[in-house]
Amino acid sequence: DSTSRGSRLLKCPPLADCTLSLAALADRMTLPTALSAIPVLFSLSIVSGLRTALHPRKGWADSTSWDVCATPAAEAAGPGGDAAVRIPRIVHMTYKSATLPPRLAAYRASWQRHLPDWEHKLWLDEDNRNLVKEHYPWFLPTYDSYDKTIKRVDAARLFMMHRYGGVYADTDVEVLQDPRPLFAGQHDLLFFAQMPMQRCGPGARVFEPQEQESVGAIPNALMASMPGHPFWVYLAMKLISSRHESLVMRATGPSRLTEAIASYQVEYPRARVAVFDKDYWSPFKWGDGGCRSTEECAAQYPNAYLVSHWTGTWNHCESGTCLQSDELRSRYHRSAEEMAAA
Repeated sequence: DSTSRGSRLLKCPPLADCTLSLAALADRMTLPTALSAIPVLFSLSIVSGLRTALHPRKGWADSTSWDVCATPAAEAAGPGGDAAVRIPRIVHMTYKSATLPPRLAAYRASWQRHLPDWEHKLWLDEDNRNLVKEHYPWFLPTYDSYDKTIKRVDAARLFMMHRYGGVYADTDVEVLQDPRPLFAGQHDLLFFAQMPMQRCGPGARVFEPQEQESVGAIPNALMASMPGHPFWVYLAMKLISSRHESLVMRATGPSRLTEAIASYQVEYPRARVAVFDKDYWSPFKWGDGGCRSTEECAAQYPNAYLVSHWTGTWNHCESGTCLQSDELRSRYHRSAEEMAAA
């Protein structure tokens, strides 16, 4: 039957726990065969998620290897230590055109200046769609169905992570000091909190954000990964299930990512995942003003390797005019209220 056929493709028994990698399957199968397997894979994903929600694995919290209060490595990996680092040396960014506004261009230049031997890739909207079309055609109908460009941009970045690995950063993330200690550990996935964890301290292992509502505890503005990690396909399946959600934050944004990370830990407690505190990269909240110059940021936030300026150009720039801090704060709270009411 279709379930057993799909299970043979997955090389696991029907409805068993197994890691789904649709991209890997597509590489080994003809496109019609891969497409015919999607309903089976999607069903397996749904059943697995329901089973986990209803019957979470006993003792998973005691056995998890996640580091949800990660700290930067003692020193950056040099040329001799790169073999042990699991994050490829490439920084991905995306924008609507190859010419960035001066401020965003300066932020991108800070990455190039601090990481001169890394590859720096700027993806345009057409590049994003081509990535999905060529390597993840099973997601293309969802991608093309989105009613907002930012939803497509959100989706594309997870496929950048799966296909190539490396670091994804929004164009408004500026480097203050050598960021390699953030990426020099032995983790396969790196996330960066915007809100503090409930219990954070040495040895903390359970992912428990204080606030999962609002804009989400883990934003998708900064992420890092080894290539081919199954989490990104896991997240893509979540995006397919939420494709009709009107709110960006819940359809493809930070709230969807936060929920996926929380459920992924329950299902895969032994994955090598790190979550860094906001002090290392986002010391002030969206709309709070923050700092205006590199020197001011470095002096004001000495522990920060990076700083996200939260320009929110997708949501806050209209007809070439961007909202200022007071207006940003107002819109931030309206977004939180909309999500609470939805």
